[in-house]
Amino acid sequence: MMYKTTLLLRGLSLALGLLGFLSSAPVWAQAARTVSGTVTSTSDGQGLPGVTVIVKGTAQGTTSDLDGKYQIQTTDNATLVFSSIGFTSQEIPVNGRATLDVALAEDTKQLNEVIVVGYGTQKKSDLTGSVASVSSEEIQAIPTPRPDQAIQGRVPGVQVATTSAHPGGTVQIRIRGGNSLQGSNNPLVVIDGMLGGDLQLLNPNDIASVEVLKDASATAIYGSRGANGVIIVTTKQGQAGKVQIDVSSFYGWQQITKKLDMLNAQQHAELLLANPLRPYTPNDPASYGTGTDWQDQIFQVAPMQSYQLSASGGSEKTRFLVSGNFYDQDGVIKNSNFQRGTFRLNLTQTVNDRLRFGNNITYSRSVNNLVKMNDGYGSQGSPVTMSALRFSPLIAPYDADGTYSPSLLPGDQLDNPLLILSDRIDRRTRNYLLGNAFAEYKILNDLIYKLNFGYILDEDLSERYDSRRLQSALNAGQATIANGRNTNWLLEHTLTYQHTFNQRHDLSGVAGFTAQGIRDVYNRTGGSGFPSDILTYKNLSLASTPLTPASNYTKQTLASFLGRINYSYDSRYLLTLSGRADGSSKFAANNKWAFFPSAALGWRISEEQFMQHIAAVSNLKVRLSYGITGSQAISPYQSLASFNLGSRYTLGTTTYTNGVQPGRVPNPDLKWETTGQTNVGFDLGLFNNRIDLTADYYDKKTYDLHYSKLLPTYTGYTSQVQNIGSMRNRGLELGLTTRNLIGPFTWTTSANISWNRNEVLELGDDTEFPLNASGGAMGAGFSQTGIIRVGEPVGNFWGYVFDGIFQNEAEADALAQSGAKPGTVRYKDLNQDGKIDNDDKTIIGNALPQYVFGITNQFSYKGFDLSIFLQGVQGNDVLNLNRFYLESVGGSNNALATTLNYWRGEGTSNTIQAPGESPGEMSTRFVEDGSYVRLRNLVLGYNLPNTVSDKLHLRQLRVYVSAQNLFTWTNYTGYDPEVNSRGGSGSTSSENLELGYDNGGYPGVKTYTVGLNLSF
Repeated sequence: MMYKTTLLLRGLSLALGLLGFLSSAPVWAQAARTVSGTVTSTSDGQGLPGVTVIVKGTAQGTTSDLDGKYQIQTTDNATLVFSSIGFTSQEIPVNGRATLDVALAEDTKQLNEVIVVGYGTQKKSDLTGSVASVSSEEIQAIPTPRPDQAIQGRVPGVQVATTSAHPGGTVQIRIRGGNSLQGSNNPLVVIDGMLGGDLQLLNPNDIASVEVLKDASATAIYGSRGANGVIIVTTKQGQAGKVQIDVSSFYGWQQITKKLDMLNAQQHAELLLANPLRPYTPNDPASYGTGTDWQDQIFQVAPMQSYQLSASGGSEKTRFLVSGNFYDQDGVIKNSNFQRGTFRLNLTQTVNDRLRFGNNITYSRSVNNLVKMNDGYGSQGSPVTMSALRFSPLIAPYDADGTYSPSLLPGDQLDNPLLILSDRIDRRTRNYLLGNAFAEYKILNDLIYKLNFGYILDEDLSERYDSRRLQSALNAGQATIANGRNTNWLLEHTLTYQHTFNQRHDLSGVAGFTAQGIRDVYNRTGGSGFPSDILTYKNLSLASTPLTPASNYTKQTLASFLGRINYSYDSRYLLTLSGRADGSSKFAANNKWAFFPSAALGWRISEEQFMQHIAAVSNLKVRLSYGITGSQAISPYQSLASFNLGSRYTLGTTTYTNGVQPGRVPNPDLKWETTGQTNVGFDLGLFNNRIDLTADYYDKKTYDLHYSKLLPTYTGYTSQVQNIGSMRNRGLELGLTTRNLIGPFTWTTSANISWNRNEVLELGDDTEFPLNASGGAMGAGFSQTGIIRVGEPVGNFWGYVFDGIFQNEAEADALAQSGAKPGTVRYKDLNQDGKIDNDDKTIIGNALPQYVFGITNQFSYKGFDLSIFLQGVQGNDVLNLNRFYLESVGGSNNALATTLNYWRGEGTSNTIQAPGESPGEMSTRFVEDGSYVRLRNLVLGYNLPNTVSDKLHLRQLRVYVSAQNLFTWTNYTGYDPEVNSRGGSGSTSSENLELGYDNGGYPGVKTYTVGLNLSF
């Protein structure tokens, strides 16, 4: 085997050397000279194969052979650059020499790379937990306003889904699956040490690195907030030296990824005439032509732009970074828009050898103009996308008098899509301040005390007005104004110790006490019955019917003791112990406190003596960990009794509305959700780390789930939050990086893939409970769309199995199904009792993917670079509720073009029912494969050569063009398979359980951008 490897390396070395020679340009305008020599390793003196040797400033190069020997044509005054993966590069002048031997030292930078972990840092080589890192270059490769979208597909075990492509839309992050049914499954976000940050309002250009902590060994130090994983964001800092000015900007165009194929006016008229019920009688179908394309009426090519300016620098004692950014994105649906401005100031002051202090402050203001999506069916007039799809193409956008045209029939309960965009205002303004101030004092050379104070102020203002012309406003006009204010303070005292004993025993640790308080205030008011739409929500006193005001106030506190010990013997045997004790005001006196410990072991096998002769293995480490983390992600006061205000009661003949009645029964034993997790992994580096492989297997079980247990009616209460049930997530993660080509032309591949299996293990005395996420306007046939059942994963869809169309009377008579006749929808009789009822309903799909993956290929040659990033999700289902409306044949509303294949008689169609018949109830007909592969990002850039940029007094100049979501390969028939209409609802249980729903969502978007980066 070693002999074959030797021949392979020799062949690759000679081939690369020949390629470098053939592609080189002549440089011997001066005296030509042949330089030869041997490249060896400083550690053992052995020859190094595959070392790239380049004449500096040219593309001329070669590579060393298997014995480390090389030969290259150059000039007397040239400089040779020697480089190899895993070794430190050297630049050596020729100075007229014919022989030049070079010894390269091993580059330990990769293994000694510092990774940010909870309350400290660690060398990558010393990590025992499962931690992934994303660099600032990777984050800034995608022009996006949010850093969480930039990490999508780049970290194994992390699923990032854009639940809505609306500008400023929501993003859902799950690390190793969801743990909770009713509590939040969102990971904890830590920004510059401040717990509870929001990635949506963070400027990606300010980020230095993002670390994702996945296993309990890494997250246990965050205790009751670590169960869902932790994302640590570190922002950029100024460096000592000259002041550096960085300017970056991009401009882009967005368009929808696809349009749905709908009936044109002639086709719609033909189906109306084919409907025996004939709700509307059109003229000659041919006279209508194609009619109005309502999708074209609401969609647009939308611009987006970003401008960034930063300055950084300082002295050895004072360092600073100040930056500002403005981002502006219009939506592909007209009148949707998102604007955000951010400002950052990071300062660090070193007073003396022992004292250092500083701050990290960012302020963000965003304004989001929303359009009506995902809800508002029935009498509310429908979401704008669904209205555009259903509005008849027979109708022109405007009547003869210039007003917006009504729907084909008054009872259609549809607003003109253009009227929705024109007469509905939904503006969200958000002011967000996040900052921390810290001081570090070196008590001893190995002992540092740190005081950190962090603060978040998050203010949100929602202003909405529905004009009198919209059905949702009941011809009266409706206005609401709501505002929220969240404050979050954090105080931390930590001691950090690090010392090496006898050059082999490395011991480090951290211990601390923290306290945190969060306060939420919410107020809402409004009214209806406005005499005019001119002032919209700006004068609520004009409303004839005021809305009953609402307000809310909550407060929560958390106190914690934390600690971690890291021990390394001879850089081979690693041990990590950590734990955190949390006391939360959310829980009752019986369970205020809980302790969350973890332990991890690591063995760097590659450092053992018996591995030293295996040159192909440059790094091999195995890891094992187990730990317990928790979740307190429920609303405050859930353990306490509550009362409902505003109840009606009568005394004599007078009715009052200020009654008080019991609302929630107390639970003095309510406690934390707890997750125990085992992780086994290994890290493998081959051929001087030209190949890096990381693998992790995890098994985590969450018990004491928070679950609203239904109570008997005689108690007077409906439910009580209890610790009932358990859930399990198991999975495998693989990450691979290969440096395929090095030298003048480089090619690097990074790929990852993750599998996760979820299972509900226990629900107390219950075995299942139903879900209804249809939106409430689809009738009794959609009263249950999902189910949570013991032994099954979350995300299951529930309904009948679609079995085609009844073709004749004999088939209809043979099965006792309500309304059965030729041309109607047919379902499978699963229990074979000759009738269709609830006993024939079953699990008909699941929204969780089998696996998710991402793969990036990066190429560079001279100043050019090319990045190709593919991302995908496989094995998940999507419930396309849109088809219930869009596959109705011959109605007054428009339909999909597939309805042209409707049933006309026996044998004519087995997929689409006859005109005038219902599309049916909840069934497999509406469940589709949501798998996709997407060209997420394509970037081509050019960096101006240093010789040119120096003359222009520039440190760097880079221009690039890029495309996002350029191609999507999928069988899903809706706008976009990456959709979840319930993902941004604001309801935690909906986000956890009602997965994979498409119900009038925002269409997918592809983007083209041109960008410029300047550094002075």
